[in-house]
Amino acid sequence: MTRSVLREWAARGDRREASAWLALLAIVALTTLIRVRMLDFPLERDEGEYAYAGQLMLEGVPPYQLAYNMKLPGTYAAYALLMAVFGPSARGIHAGLLAVNGAAIALMFLLGRRLYGPLAGIASAGCYAVMSVSPAVMGTAAHATHFVVLAALGGTVLLLRAVDGDRIGTLSAAGFLLGLAFVMKQHGVFFPAFGAVYLVGSLLRRRPVEPPKVIARSAAFLASAALPLGLTCLLLGWAGVFGRFWFWTVSYARAYVSIVPLSSATSALLAQLGEQVRASTPIWILAAAGMPLAFWRNNPCGRRRLFMAAFPAFSFLAVCPGFYFREHYFVVLLPAVALLAGVAIGTLGAKGRPWLASGVFAAAALLSVVQGREFYFEMTPLEACRAVYRLNPFPEAAVVARYIDEHAARDARIAVLGSEPEIYFLSRRRSATGYLYMFPMTERQPYAETMQVDLIREIEASRPDYLVFSPIWASDPAHMAVPRRVEEWLGGFLGRNYTQVGLADIVAPDRTDYAWGADAALRAPKSGWFLSVLKRR
Repeated sequence: MTRSVLREWAARGDRREASAWLALLAIVALTTLIRVRMLDFPLERDEGEYAYAGQLMLEGVPPYQLAYNMKLPGTYAAYALLMAVFGPSARGIHAGLLAVNGAAIALMFLLGRRLYGPLAGIASAGCYAVMSVSPAVMGTAAHATHFVVLAALGGTVLLLRAVDGDRIGTLSAAGFLLGLAFVMKQHGVFFPAFGAVYLVGSLLRRRPVEPPKVIARSAAFLASAALPLGLTCLLLGWAGVFGRFWFWTVSYARAYVSIVPLSSATSALLAQLGEQVRASTPIWILAAAGMPLAFWRNNPCGRRRLFMAAFPAFSFLAVCPGFYFREHYFVVLLPAVALLAGVAIGTLGAKGRPWLASGVFAAAALLSVVQGREFYFEMTPLEACRAVYRLNPFPEAAVVARYIDEHAARDARIAVLGSEPEIYFLSRRRSATGYLYMFPMTERQPYAETMQVDLIREIEASRPDYLVFSPIWASDPAHMAVPRRVEEWLGGFLGRNYTQVGLADIVAPDRTDYAWGADAALRAPKSGWFLSVLKRR
């Protein structure tokens, strides 16, 4: 009798596991369907930066030598790898994002399942899949935050295994992956911090407390977490670019995160958080329900109270550096939100209502998809780009890059006076200046004027064959004015040395007027959103 009951329970467990894996495949398939439709989504400027830096790495040029930016170089290396596998194009980059996102979805399943069983795992994976492709987080773009999440989730799954099994090798691997999340982007520093807090807290809760073990395990974790950054610094020092790396990723980055005052933080956070909740309201409702359930003592998930307190808290902190709260920053918060939703579904299932729990999850996920159905299933990539990025010239940048690729010599240098580094990547030409963005020169930070002088010096020294001018010099479209020093220099420099040979004038969301060659020479833009292509005389 007892054996037959045990066999029946085991069979049910096997069926639940098989059903969970099939459901995971269905979730990944649906996400793939949406992302495949958007493979030709125009590259936006952050993707252009990563792609150009990755392209240079594949050509043997180290980060920060020809391309300056404050981000740590992990995402540059990730892009180089993705382009080597999927091809150096917008389509290849977005195919790589599909793979990265699919891996993150699978890790969400493993994390939720380990914490609270297969049903919670599926709910966590499904909720993350829906939210991470949403236009509310600019989910069709391969932002650095997707790579932060992949490394952080991999490290977190291994961390749970290491703590449960007391395996130091697994613990070291967890530390390395969580440290890698930081190298992908500075926001990721909060994930190794989370790992350290959870590890030490878990060790101190054991009885009896063993101080030598606590110290040894903590040291192994911290050393492993520091390894990715340490190796990065050694490689950049060997390549001769450590000084520039330090200036951009530490000195300037410190100034950058000090620009937005604390007094503006709350309103900016609430505004952007409201957008996130509106985009996937049913999932956020589930997450809100899951929060108290994660700390309910009678809940099997209660034994993970430390984890469920620390992981969402540190994930939220990862959104906050600089108080900018940009849409794609919230990608790093989505795993915590999805996991809390999984707790709610798992709790309902554990109360003997697995079919009801499955139905609630399916309804929440499908309703969230229905909210964005036009974007996911009806819009073309170009229409979707306009819906997310408005009049930013990302589609036009591809056209301009193609023109330069067809007309410029293979060894030609080009300069983009604006903030569209995707033109360098798509035209397959090297930049005449390391300043990929003009944003830093318009910011209220102590290096702005020095950067303006530097930009002028680099461009005059390299005498680029082609120059692309865009009026988008500030991250706030309402304040796009070119700095006075650069404006005064630019008028004379262009007038003496360059002729306009191309113009992409965005006169309406669904209309861009192009002019090339002699037709463009005397053409003036009608709108404030345009790209002007100039050739050196």
